[in-house]
Amino acid sequence: MSSLIGRTLGQYEITDILGKGGMSTVYTGYQPSIGRNVAIKVLPPHPGLDERFIERFELEAKTIGSLQNPHILPLYDYGKTEDGILYLVMAYVDSGTLAEEIERGPIPLKRIEHVVRQIAGALDYAHRRGIIHRDIKPSNILLDSDGNALLADFGIVKMLSNTATGITGTAVLGTPAYMSPEQAHGIEVDARSDIYALAVMVYEMLTGKQPFQADTPMQIILRHVNDPVPDLRLINSELPSEINTVIQRAMAKDPNERYSSVIDFAEALTNAIHQRDESRQVARESAPLQRRSIDNAPTEILSPATEIGGNVPTNPTPTGSTTQPQTVVIRESTNVFAILGGFGVIALAIVVVAVLLLNNMNNAAPPATQPATDVAVIPSEQPESTPEDVVTSNLPNLGRLRFGNASGLGDSLSLSVQNVSPATGGQTYGVWLLNTETDDILRIGELRTDASGFGVLAYTAEDGTMLPALYNALRITLEDDMEDMPQGEVMYSASAPIEVSHALQSIFVTDERGICDSDTECASLLDSALMEAAFAEQHSGLAAGSTTPGSMTPHAEHTINILSGTMQDHNGDGQAQNPGRGFGVYPALDLMEEAINNALDADAGNVDLQTNAESIRVCLLNVREWADEIVDIETGMLTVETDEDVQAVAGDAARAEQLAGHIITGFDANQNGRIEPFEGECGLDQISDYGVEFGNLSLREGNADAQ
Repeated sequence: MSSLIGRTLGQYEITDILGKGGMSTVYTGYQPSIGRNVAIKVLPPHPGLDERFIERFELEAKTIGSLQNPHILPLYDYGKTEDGILYLVMAYVDSGTLAEEIERGPIPLKRIEHVVRQIAGALDYAHRRGIIHRDIKPSNILLDSDGNALLADFGIVKMLSNTATGITGTAVLGTPAYMSPEQAHGIEVDARSDIYALAVMVYEMLTGKQPFQADTPMQIILRHVNDPVPDLRLINSELPSEINTVIQRAMAKDPNERYSSVIDFAEALTNAIHQRDESRQVARESAPLQRRSIDNAPTEILSPATEIGGNVPTNPTPTGSTTQPQTVVIRESTNVFAILGGFGVIALAIVVVAVLLLNNMNNAAPPATQPATDVAVIPSEQPESTPEDVVTSNLPNLGRLRFGNASGLGDSLSLSVQNVSPATGGQTYGVWLLNTETDDILRIGELRTDASGFGVLAYTAEDGTMLPALYNALRITLEDDMEDMPQGEVMYSASAPIEVSHALQSIFVTDERGICDSDTECASLLDSALMEAAFAEQHSGLAAGSTTPGSMTPHAEHTINILSGTMQDHNGDGQAQNPGRGFGVYPALDLMEEAINNALDADAGNVDLQTNAESIRVCLLNVREWADEIVDIETGMLTVETDEDVQAVAGDAARAEQLAGHIITGFDANQNGRIEPFEGECGLDQISDYGVEFGNLSLREGNADAQ
């Protein structure tokens, strides 16, 4: 859509552009009849602008406009031009957003509490009318000149998902950084999804950062679904533990475990901040949460089915925003969570690429703020036949167990399931980790699912134990009562060869073949490689900084011997020297590759296992290639005889020093701001980042050991 500046929409004169996203553009406008400035959100042209579509748009606009609350941004008007432009007219607020306030630095608890109570009151007012916001985030919280909060874009998420895409079918739309697990799953949401997003926003206000961060929108969504909520006190140790408890509950993966209403959440936060002392009464009086009566409306949370519709006033009041977040649309042929849950690496890669490509296409943003990226995941009504469908059709589709890093390497896990049979008759699903070699069992907890068979469970080992190095199997049993050991029948399971745990133990925990400080304390193969690589980097740097042959050639020899774990006289001075530990980077790489290959050979036909190992293998390959290049360069440096020769190889020496650094830290070859498990990028450090993926498991029905 071309710029509308200078044009008139209804009685509103377009004066400037505030922001532009993938699914709407926000302009400033002027209403001459009463002499006021307004904000106008313009939706893109719709290819099928039929009567039914217009009726839907008008109904939702009226519903949004019916919200009259002091902390909900007013919607003044809406309309459609003759050439098919749909627009919403909202109050214009130029005092900034909560996102900008967060960017300016730490926010005092008193201020956080005041804003949260105002927004909670506004949300409760809408929830009791059956209206869910779906996109709570700091950039949708506008601040007036007195610092009071105004919640913007009520209902815009649902409206855009129904009007701006031009396709039929269900849709998921929201901002990944604040999206609840059930919203990511694509199921109907209720007020508890808004509670989750509000809790994420409070987390960000308390710490200055979002709880889940990743390189792509899809990875962020996956973390919301799978990863445990980080402990607030790890970022700010001065926060009361009660506040962390409140946030943990409000962000529970299972909506049933969250607060029953946004008012309950706000009150719990107030109690946590004030430790239940008398000062909380002052906060309650400054930002009251009383529920005003609503004619013909129940006081409990309404179901999603009653969200939009019914009798609504014909005189709209506002909602909306003076900023328009970027929006990414992904067209799917299957349930979105089947892809988000990782039930096909190829399908996931395609989704991520689609996100990145579309994100680049829609990369405009309001000048005042840089709001978080929105993602709309819209399954097609009719599945399309694609090569990807063929490739992934035989992959597991019941769930996935992923290991991650919370306080320690591999000390956390997240289990996501779908299409499992819900437990009934008072029974429950118990989740257990198992070592199939020793029969050791670890109780993970109870898995709850919704009626569709979707559920998530997170767990973190308190002692920092690397879980996949100790356990190679998962069991989900049907239990009458959860006890310390499984009693019921195994309904679902997942397993990998025990050699996978052995490999992870050797690479990340300890291996007697590694560098040992005593007979009983030996470093892991990875730590041994890192120690030697640090020595190699040091001596490669000394060689690069040399100005004479007598200085350069010994350090070149040192570098080669450290990498190789040898003691050879490479420069012919009669002295074979290795100032490292004598273990070598190459031998460490050989042993790590051997451990990985042993695990893969134990189940040679397991494509899933091969995929899990790829991150480690590509990093090992990169390190070996960089080491090979260093050895070639340093070997050439051994032949220098004059100071002029030293100067002639100075460029090569600097290159060797650079490569020695790559071995440890990796190299951002594609210059996208992150080092990934790709050829030419990841090094030894990234093996820790990605290596725990080798222990990930795919869920299957029944007992894997019995099949």
